[in-house]
Amino acid sequence: MRGLVLWMAVLPLVAADLPVAQCTAGPPEAVVIVVRHADRDGELLNEKGWERTRVLRELIMGRFGRVDAVIATTIDRTFQTVTPLLEAVKERGGEAAVRRFDPHDYEAAARAIEEARRRSRQRPAVIVYAGHSDTVRPILDRLAPEQVRKHAAEWFPCGGGICHSDYDNVWAITYCPGAPPAASRSEFGRPTPAH
Repeated sequence: MRGLVLWMAVLPLVAADLPVAQCTAGPPEAVVIVVRHADRDGELLNEKGWERTRVLRELIMGRFGRVDAVIATTIDRTFQTVTPLLEAVKERGGEAAVRRFDPHDYEAAARAIEEARRRSRQRPAVIVYAGHSDTVRPILDRLAPEQVRKHAAEWFPCGGGICHSDYDNVWAITYCPGAPPAASRSEFGRPTPAH
């Protein structure tokens, strides 16, 4: 019984999957993972947030085994969100390029993502963007506008954006040869309140 209780306590911390679109004309050229910073108290992550960062690390490293580039804002909580992931990349002998931008300089962040896609020698290129409740949608609008329009009401239920108390969303934008980017949303870590 004790093992069952422990298993049930751990279960909510694990994402079921990070859905990545299947390409019909060969392997994906790139996958861009987009997340909001993890749970916080004030300016920095709290204990739940650090727990969520470890789940994100396991989710991405378990799926891809590496990360080629990380794009974060200049606000510390976004960099904290990707720190365990960067440590895991380093532990495996890899190195991810890191770029940080003003939170609302969407064009510069989108250009950095595109540059990381082009520069990566591995396929798929694996790029992670960590932003904020009000910066995730503008980045997704630049990466996969058709998908965002199609799913806007479902993905952004609070005035067209991420709800303030919502930290468990993760998007995967898959770039397939000869096709527009395909975006999917999943959840990871402890569920945040329903809206």
